[in-house]
Amino acid sequence: MRIASRMAGISLQDGEIRIALARRIRRRWCFEDFITLTLPETESAENGVPGLSAVAAALAPWRRRIRGRPDCRAALPVSLCLQQQIRLPESRVAQSAVVPLIDTWLARTFPGRHQDLIYDYRRFSGDIILTALHRTVREQWLSLAAALRADLTVLSIIPCALRCFARTRGVAAQDWLVFRQGNSLCWTAGETQPVLSGRADLALPSLLTELKTQGFDESQAALCCLHNTALLPQAWQRECRRYRNAEADDVPPGYAAAAGMVLCGEERL
Repeated sequence: MRIASRMAGISLQDGEIRIALARRIRRRWCFEDFITLTLPETESAENGVPGLSAVAAALAPWRRRIRGRPDCRAALPVSLCLQQQIRLPESRVAQSAVVPLIDTWLARTFPGRHQDLIYDYRRFSGDIILTALHRTVREQWLSLAAALRADLTVLSIIPCALRCFARTRGVAAQDWLVFRQGNSLCWTAGETQPVLSGRADLALPSLLTELKTQGFDESQAALCCLHNTALLPQAWQRECRRYRNAEADDVPPGYAAAAGMVLCGEERL
């Protein structure tokens, strides 16, 4: 098995592309550089995968100065994917029956279009956590990797990337995450609620009050900020004392998802 010595973790969200470049030193990834690309207002994640030509241009100097074949891993906004929790008809469904069950669900949910989707899944408490993506989206990322003479090894979504990053900072699995991304504030529920994530209105008087309507329970989990809480709205600063802080030390604010792709495992989509 080839072990890459260089990695580009890429996060696409909210009109920006964030890139974390890293190299492997003594079996661990060390970050070398961080790049932000701002997308034109005419481009958005809902129109396919924008900005990949800009990514190729931005990474070209990095690619020219390194030897070997680097890896690329990308985190996509939830708007580009389908993530669904599907209840199994019984808790002991054989592994061999899971894929036919998913295929049937997709065919029923997306008649005539399900063959255009690729998917990955995992089992969770008697359910299936399904993540599906249009084939053309993956093909666009594969084309980017080919242009960089790199290997696309992981294609994931922003909430999963943030969770990967949080694990490396000692955040408990049940804790909820909050993260400032550009002009948006994102939140992700703990791993016990794996498909629950969203954005919070920065004009809200209280983030905690809003998240409690989504199921957050302070007696069961903490709310963890992945950067300095001073970056959150002024109206929230008093309640920020109740947040846990997992500031990103060597990772600048806004790059947690890109860094999470570097630090994540080898799940593939």
